[in-house]
Amino acid sequence: MITLELFVSHRCISTLSAIALAEKGVRQVPGVNLIIRSDIEPRARSLGLFTYPAFVLDGEILAVGEPKLEHFIQFLRQKVEQKNIVGMKEDL
Repeated sequence: MITLELFVSHRCISTLSAIALAEKGVRQVPGVNLIIRSDIEPRARSLGLFTYPAFVLDGEILAVGEPKLEHFIQFLRQKVEQKNIVGMKEDL
């Protein structure tokens, strides 16, 4: 399982569309856990975020702003596949 954190700001006009995009992406890609976080949480500051929405995948900044759905889903799938391959190698 990989974790997608979506950081949003109540001041951002694209908050609702970013949440919809993230939810649509995780519905289409099994193995992704979505956590929606506020820009005022300490985690946002620890990652150095100052522009929102921000998509963080397993601790790495994936995108700031809204990516195109097709690219977003493709990247999520690649990350899940990579994690599964690494997990299989570790089991050997």
